[in-house]
This record gives sequence, structure tokens and C-alpha cells, in this order.
Amino acid sequence: MLVIPKIRPKGIKLLKNNDPELKFPASVRRTINNDIRQKKIFIVDASAVLDIPTFQLNYAPILVLKLVSKNNLQPVMIQTSRERDAVVFTPQDDFYQWKLAKRLFEGVNSMTQTVVEHLLQCHLVVEIFATAAYRSFSYNHPVYKILYPHIKTITSINAYARQPKSRGGGLIGDGGFVTRASPLSYENIQELFHNVLQTWSPDEMNLPKYLEDNGLTEDILQFPYAFRDDGMKEKGMKFCIYSRYSIIVTVCDFFLSNFRKNTVF
Repeated sequence: MLVIPKIRPKGIKLLKNNDPELKFPASVRRTINNDIRQKKIFIVDASAVLDIPTFQLNYAPILVLKLVSKNNLQPVMIQTSRERDAVVFTPQDDFYQWKLAKRLFEGVNSMTQTVVEHLLQCHLVVEIFATAAYRSFSYNHPVYKILYPHIKTITSINAYARQPKSRGGGLIGDGGFVTRASPLSYENIQELFHNVLQTWSPDEMNLPKYLEDNGLTEDILQFPYAFRDDGMKEKGMKFCIYSRYSIIVTVCDFFLSNFRKNTVF
């Protein structure tokens, strides 16, 4: 069975319109518009790395999936890029051709997840909130106590991740692990961060809104999806905690106002 976390939890999105850059195979071309209208087609797009002019590879695949029935999400095709000369592979191809397509996709997809959705969105973005919290709140402020378990080590972890080249480069520094384990150079990583942040918004951290905007709610994506299913349970638990402090934390709270000023993007 297909397991979404193995494809990239934040990579999958509902395809809302027929994308002219996608070369659908003849087997689905006649029904694709109807499938899109019925909200059955999803994509996992790893093509963003090709927006980097100096990126070494000439492929950055897109996986297209179809929700055939409840709990039955099947691959339709893998397209090697959004370029005109892109190659399309389908599960009906020769066994080794399809296996090659999956290898190509998984390599770039895993790299995208590691650099963009893990390092950038989970670590570097959260550091902004951590720094603002340390600057703004007193130690016994209720919001600080809620945030602290999530931010207590983020600054030190990130400092290690971006060590200078003279100290090994850490994870994403010059000469770091990512540059040694992937085709991305140090400059590529910075360019990728820059490109992603052009359209990134704190709304992406609002899980219900993110799921709604990307067609990933339970009524549309009727498939086990841990990012949604577990995430909404976690959100519900935290809401109960926040509710306990709803009287204490108000819009006129000096510390909270200062925190908001320090988290302007």
C-alpha cells in the first residue's frame, strides 16, 4: 500500500486545475479533466530545485496520484521535470523503467523534504519565534511556558547546522553534510531558501487552513494521512492548554505585544 509519509507529508497537494506543463499519458488523458473536477488527482511536486540556475541535475520529478476509491491512492505517472523535454513514466512501463522513475523521484523529493520542509520550515523559521519569545516574555509568562518545550533547543541545533566551513560546515553550512550528500551546493541551498520564502506565509503553520487550502481534508483526501490525522489531534490537545490561559493572555498583554513585534516577517 502507498504510504504518504514516504512521499513527503507536506508535498502532496490536490491538483485543482489541469496544469498545462503536465504531460498526462494517453491512458488518462480523456478522463483527467473529469477526475480533477471530482477532486481525485493529487500531485507531489519536487520541481522547485530546477528554479536554481546552477543546480547540477536536469531532472526534478513530479508524482501524480489518483484517489481511485476510499483508501486507494494509486500512482498515475512520474514526470521528470516541468521542462519541454521532460520524460513521463507510468506503472504500465517496463518494470525497470518504472523503478528508475521512482528512484529519480525519491532522490530529489527526499532532498526537498530535508532542506525545505525540515531544515527551513521546521528549524530556521521556528528560530524566529524562539528568539522573539526569549526577548519578549518573562520566564513565568504562561505563553512562554507553552512555547518553551518546542523552542528550548532550536537555537543551539540551528547554530550547529550552519557552522562555518572551517568547522566542518555542520548540516547546511559551506562544506556541510547536505552539500556532501546531495547535488546541492552551499549557494544552491541559499537560493532555494530565498525562492521558497518568496511565497511562504505563517499561514502554512495553521494546520486547518493548510489542509483546507491544499485539498487535504478528510472529505477530499480519503486516505490515511498522518500529517493531518495526528496533527489535528495534537492541535486539539494544545487548544485545551491555550484555553486555560485565555483570560490571562489578552491583546493588551505587554509581553505578548512585544512578542508580536519581534515576529514580523
